[in-house]
Amino acid sequence: MSFSTLIQRKGSPLVLSVKDNILTVFPYENTLIDTTKIESYDLKYLYGIELKNTPPVLDIHICHVNQPAQNEDRKELSSSKHKAAVWERHILSFEALDTTMFADGYKYLGLDAFVNRIRAQNLPESSIIASTHISVILNRHSGLRNAFDNWTDIVQPMLVIAGYKQHNITVVETKADGKTRETAKEIGKAVLENTVPTIVICLGGDGTLHEVVNGLSDAYDLQQTSVKSSQNNHTPPTFRLGVVPSGSGNAFSLSLNLSSIEHSALQIIKGKSEKFKLMDISFGYCSSDSPRWYEDVTYMTDKQPIRLLVVMSWGFHAQVVSQARKLDFSLGNQRFGMVAMDLLTNLKNYSGQVAMIGARKYIRANQKFGNTEEKPILVDGVHDRQFTYFLVSKQASLEPGFNITPFASHSSEDMDVLMFREVTAAQLQEASIKAFQGGRHVTEDEEDLIEYYKTPELFLRVDEPDELCLDGEIHGLGKDGVVHVKIIGPDQGEPEFEAFV
Repeated sequence: MSFSTLIQRKGSPLVLSVKDNILTVFPYENTLIDTTKIESYDLKYLYGIELKNTPPVLDIHICHVNQPAQNEDRKELSSSKHKAAVWERHILSFEALDTTMFADGYKYLGLDAFVNRIRAQNLPESSIIASTHISVILNRHSGLRNAFDNWTDIVQPMLVIAGYKQHNITVVETKADGKTRETAKEIGKAVLENTVPTIVICLGGDGTLHEVVNGLSDAYDLQQTSVKSSQNNHTPPTFRLGVVPSGSGNAFSLSLNLSSIEHSALQIIKGKSEKFKLMDISFGYCSSDSPRWYEDVTYMTDKQPIRLLVVMSWGFHAQVVSQARKLDFSLGNQRFGMVAMDLLTNLKNYSGQVAMIGARKYIRANQKFGNTEEKPILVDGVHDRQFTYFLVSKQASLEPGFNITPFASHSSEDMDVLMFREVTAAQLQEASIKAFQGGRHVTEDEEDLIEYYKTPELFLRVDEPDELCLDGEIHGLGKDGVVHVKIIGPDQGEPEFEAFV
């Protein structure tokens, strides 16, 4: 159903018309419309609409997106970068028009009614926006170090234009040495104690987001230990998270299909969110020779809980992340490609074992995952072929265009496990290039180099001391060290997390 109103711009009468949520602007004429003078705007990109009474002026705040062509014919890891969409903010300004002088038989809405209908179709209720509290956690040292500018120049102005109140917005900058997690914990405590709607916005990379999610979870754990046992049987709370990608890889924001700072702010304003699951990490050790060694793990009880959003890796990928951290962060994602090319010249294999519980294997011939295995799937990289590349993720891409686990989902009840065992440098490089070509390394794996699974729980035991990558941070694991990874959420007594998408 369409609706229209009359307005003017610089003295020229215009028609504003909305149909199928597309706003068109064209000159008011009783003759045929000159199509070259029609302007069209998709209202899904609308983030604010203001009707000012003195003088009567209508401002429509909307984004415009330019999608660049991508280079799918990537030949090597260090070749052309993924080209990001270019977002621009526009203000469409109009002046009110005395409509009594127009009588063409068409029923035009009054300006107030027109604005209210657009707002109702495209934005949350004004009262909800005005009462919502926003807690911002900002890491100005993340990525290219532009998080502060992203906030002050883009996100904050868009939120205020949408109707969020400045006095309801609190900004806290991150601190080093683990204090970001403590800061997020304090914010989480305030959220749990507050009865008004609250959004936590994170401006940083995946590392910052990791600390924020863990801090919010810590706040819930603290609340649980402080209440009486008789009160524990209640529904876990929901933390609503706005993710503004300001880091290097920004893998989690990629899984949310957020293509820019403006896009992230827009989706926060629109209010559409999706639940996402975390991966819980436990450390231990096991020297048992039993085939069911994963049942004999002695767990470390002195470690702080670790929940992951993005990735746990070992072997080649973990070493890429470890060594890239030593390079200048201003190089951005180029650091990883540079290190990867260097590691390929002296490719190593890693000795260890994997056990997956309730797993499903990807069957390339059928282009889908098989049925859930009743028995644990065991992969022996000690007595059989060793591991070259081992990665567990909830995200399809770890950097723009790099679809390493193309069927992963942030909202599913499982995680994707991908491994290469005793492959050559040429084979690993070719597979990595295909990962930049829409995940072809999985769907076109004619040599059966890749073992790809979905599982809600797994165990990894390393034969010798080594490094793991946990959401971009490097952790050591000793001889016979075990890392236990499992999906967690409200069903496991953990809080619910939602992100704006």
